[in-house]
Amino acid sequence: MFFSLKQQVHYKAMLLALLLLSFTLSSRPVMSLVPNQCNDQCGTIQIPFPFHLNISCPSISTAFRLSCLNSTTLYLHIGFKTYRVLDFFSDGVLVDFPGTTGCRQYNDLNAFGFTKNDHFGISGDNVLGLYDCEDSSLCKAACETNDLPGCDGNNGGSLGCCYPLSDHSIWHFGDGFSFFSKFGCRGFTSWVVSRGTNTGKRGVKLEWAIPRNISDRICANNADMVNATTIEAGVRCLCKDGFVGDGFAKGAGCIKGEYLNHLYIMNLHHLHSALSSSF
Repeated sequence: MFFSLKQQVHYKAMLLALLLLSFTLSSRPVMSLVPNQCNDQCGTIQIPFPFHLNISCPSISTAFRLSCLNSTTLYLHIGFKTYRVLDFFSDGVLVDFPGTTGCRQYNDLNAFGFTKNDHFGISGDNVLGLYDCEDSSLCKAACETNDLPGCDGNNGGSLGCCYPLSDHSIWHFGDGFSFFSKFGCRGFTSWVVSRGTNTGKRGVKLEWAIPRNISDRICANNADMVNATTIEAGVRCLCKDGFVGDGFAKGAGCIKGEYLNHLYIMNLHHLHSALSSSF
C-alpha cells in the first residue's frame, strides 16, 4: 500500500489531532502512541509505529512485523519463539510468556529464554516476584509497596521476594531471568511498573530500538535521536519539546503543539472526511 504526499499529510494531521483529543479527555501527558499508517489493529489493540501487520505498511525493519490470530490475538515473533502482545509503550512492548495458555502465579526461571538482540531487550521497568529463593540478599523491600495484581486481576498479595530490574545491583542488562537461579530461586512472576507510578501490569516489558548503524534519516524533522537503555547501540526518535508525535519520518512525525491545537479546533470530522476523500 503506497501513500501520496497529500494522503500522508491528512493521515498525520488526523492522527495527531486524535492524540490531542485523547490528551484533552484524559488530562494525562500526551503520549506518542498514534496508530501506524495502515491503522493496524488486532482485537482491541491499536498497533503503533514501527510495529505492523503487513509488509506493505511503512516501517523500519521486519523485526517489528506482528501477526494477528483470528483477528483477536496479537503476536510478536523473535527467532523461533512467539510472544503474545499485551500492550504497547512509547519505548517498549509488553508480552506474555511464550507457550502459556493461562495465567500462572509463578513461572520457571527458564520459561522466558529471550535476553536481547539488535532490536529488543528486557526492560528495567520490570519488577519481579521471586519464588522460594535460598538467598534473600537480593530481595528489595522498597518494591513491595507496588500494587502488583494477581492472575485474577486483584492484588497479588505479599511477595516472598521482590526485585526491581532497575536496581542494577545484582541483575544487569543483558542477563536473562535464569540468572536468579544463582540465588536458589525456583520461579518468578513479572510485572511492568512504569516510571513515576506504583501500579504494575502482569507480563514482561521488552524495550525496542533501531540499530544505530542503520538509523540514518529515520527521525522526522523536530525530533532527536535518543539512546536505548537496554539495547547496546540501539536508538529511537523522540520529538523535541513543544512537539508531539512518534518522532519517525515514516511514522506520524512531530507536529508543533500550537498547530495541533489549531487542528483540533478545526473539527475532527472534517479531518476524517478530507482523509477519506483522498483515497
